[in-house]
Amino acid sequence: MVTKISHTNNKYRVEKKKVPSKILFPNTYAIDSFKIRIPIKDVHIHNEAIKGRIIHTVTESGEILESKNQTSDLFKCDKTGIRTSYANERMNLSNRGKVEQFITIGVAAKLLGSDYPNGITINNFQKVHAAIQYHGFVSFSIEAMLAASVTDCDFKKDYYHTSPNDFPQECRNLKKVAKARRGKGGAKVFNKHNNQGIAFADRRSTLLSERYLKFYRKEIELLRNVRSGSPIFANYYLSDYEIAALIRMETTVKNKKMARSLYGQDFDCTLLSFLHLSQSNKKKAFQVAASQHIEGMELKKSITKRKRSELIAALSPKDLQTFSFVSHLAKSGMPKERILQIAINYQKNKVAKSRLKKHLIEKIFPLIEKEKQGDFCPQMNLIFSELFTSN
Repeated sequence: MVTKISHTNNKYRVEKKKVPSKILFPNTYAIDSFKIRIPIKDVHIHNEAIKGRIIHTVTESGEILESKNQTSDLFKCDKTGIRTSYANERMNLSNRGKVEQFITIGVAAKLLGSDYPNGITINNFQKVHAAIQYHGFVSFSIEAMLAASVTDCDFKKDYYHTSPNDFPQECRNLKKVAKARRGKGGAKVFNKHNNQGIAFADRRSTLLSERYLKFYRKEIELLRNVRSGSPIFANYYLSDYEIAALIRMETTVKNKKMARSLYGQDFDCTLLSFLHLSQSNKKKAFQVAASQHIEGMELKKSITKRKRSELIAALSPKDLQTFSFVSHLAKSGMPKERILQIAINYQKNKVAKSRLKKHLIEKIFPLIEKEKQGDFCPQMNLIFSELFTSN
């Protein structure tokens, strides 16, 4: 609500004007990105540079920003933060050693512009096709695009966190109850300026037993990850959307083997088939990944909370009384130093004050911190409960 004060004939009048509410990201399962491989016979090449075994990153207008070997990482984007990668690939697709040539294109939902929050769907994929043709790098028919083989398909679902500042602690707690795995198959918590969340397994993993799963602060990625071009993109296309407190869940269907383990041996892995996946089928990819990394179908209570209960049960009556008093002050938002002053104030003896202060710091306050953590993560608990609800 915006308040505007105006005056007429020396009389002041208050005018209240409503500020339009921002659009929420849809809370649906959707495709965020993928790679498509189109047989070169179905592609018209308009830039000779693509005929080499190199990847090219182009801008929205079709300008080549950089060309590198396929093993190189590409982090180039255009003036609106949209990046598309192209590669000329030769692949052995049969036991007889027959090599076929493809144009591989890394497609992201950012190509949709302001339709980005909806993900890539059967209703808007034509926008992606049009954007690629507009680059002027290659061209192909919509039919060729729909028949293209898909790999590295990222599914996403967006949520709004009720208390985003608690998210880092929730991620740390989530790691504590995750299944123990070694190396890249385990959980990794990250809490950086431009990237905050938790990931299970490696995005590049092709193992059916180690599927990639990630939860992260999409708000932070969109506003701070300059390297990916996201802040520029958000400024251009997402000004009407609510980004604050946005959390994203992602998983990857890496290849044909992984897709068929989810959708059956008859699934042909074409773009058309992926676009026709139902909400329940997209959800299944998350369910299978989550069940590999989290114990049980629903989140357990925090390890720290179980330990806290055991420790509280072992307190003496006097310590239990002190704990209740200090806990009440802490829940009111009172700073730790102020609580200490109040708690030791009744002690007249200087030595007794010092001993009580030490006791509070070493024994009582650690229990208060564990109590603050409470359940291992309330928001995550809601997400997982919904995820494992029957379709």
